[in-house]
Amino acid sequence: MDDSQELRLKISMMVPGATAKLRLLRDRQERDIAVTLAEAPTKPESEVGPAAPVIPGPHLGISLGQLTPQTARQLGLPPETTGVVVTDVTPGSPAEEGRLQRNDVIQEVNRKPIATVDQFQRAIQAAGNQPVLLLINRGGDHLYTVVPAR
Repeated sequence: MDDSQELRLKISMMVPGATAKLRLLRDRQERDIAVTLAEAPTKPESEVGPAAPVIPGPHLGISLGQLTPQTARQLGLPPETTGVVVTDVTPGSPAEEGRLQRNDVIQEVNRKPIATVDQFQRAIQAAGNQPVLLLINRGGDHLYTVVPAR
């Protein structure tokens, strides 16, 4: 298969309890395995990653969670992706004005890389009452957005 989307599509057409035979390439060696499929856990979209409280300081109107390798995979990103994941956006907030969306991964604040919620909080507090420039990873596409100060 050429990508994970193709694998996901093929597996989605199989029923839970079916056995899928996979050939893996790991450390330059092929290995055949059989896996029994199960239903994906039901988890509301808003619960991607462990949520943190709304960020203090200048009120942006977002809740964040730490991006883990598992969460990155759920979002279709490479597991080594770093940043924090937006778990909620308050309607009418500066974050909504800046076009942030749930499941966006924030990777930079004012051109400084961030990897943790604590780093994000410190960067936002350092910005004071100024607008902030965020580098967002949205489904593998990178874009900059400005979140206005309030």
